[in-house]
Amino acid sequence: MRLVGLRSHLARLRTAVSAVPSRLASMTHRSAASNVGSAPGPRPTDLHAALTRLERPIRRRVPTTVRCRFSLVPEPWLCHADPHAVEETILNLVAAAVADMSAGGDLIVGTRQYVIDDAGAAELAGSTPGSYVRFTVRDNGPGLSSERLDRILDPAATVRPAVATAGELIRRLGGFARVESVEGIGTAVHLYFRRAIAADAGAQQPPADDERARAAA
Repeated sequence: MRLVGLRSHLARLRTAVSAVPSRLASMTHRSAASNVGSAPGPRPTDLHAALTRLERPIRRRVPTTVRCRFSLVPEPWLCHADPHAVEETILNLVAAAVADMSAGGDLIVGTRQYVIDDAGAAELAGSTPGSYVRFTVRDNGPGLSSERLDRILDPAATVRPAVATAGELIRRLGGFARVESVEGIGTAVHLYFRRAIAADAGAQQPPADDERARAAA
C-alpha cells in the first residue's frame, strides 16, 4: 500500500510540474492583452515594476515543491527595454527553469547593476563598456553539460528555446546574455540590459559600491 501511495504522489507531482509552463504561458497572453493600447517599443523601463506586477502570480503558479525567492537590488537604475517583451521574457524563463526541476528545488529571480569597463568587456562575449541592469533567473535543477551549454543561445540547437529567444531580445536592445550552468548544480540565465540614459533618468546616481562592480562577479 505504501508503494502504491508513493507512486500516486509522484504521478500527481509530475502532473503539477508539467502544467506550470502552460499556466505561466496563459499569464503571458493575459499580460500582453492587458497592455494593448499602451505605447510599444523600447524606452526607459523600471525592471522592478515589472517584477512587482508578476511576483504574486508567479508564486501562485509555481508548484509547492519549488521554493521561489526574489532578490532585487535597491534603488535600481532604469534600463533600456520594451516593458511588454520583458514581462513575457520573465515568464518564459521562469517556466523553463521550473520545467527543468521536475523533482522540485530552488528558484531565484534577481537583479543587480554593474558598470563594465574595458577590461570587463574584453572578458565577456557580446558586451561593450557601459552601465547595465542585470536580470537573473537561477535554478538548482540538473544543469547542462558543457556541450549543451555551448549551444544554449543557438535557436536551432538549444535545449531551452526560451533562453535563446531571450538572448535575441537582449541583443536587439543593445545588451547581452550570459548563461552559467554546471551539471548536478543548476543553471543561471543572466540578461544585461543597458542602463537608460534619459533626461528623467539622468538624476539617478549609482550606489557607491556598484561603480567598481565587475559583471563577472
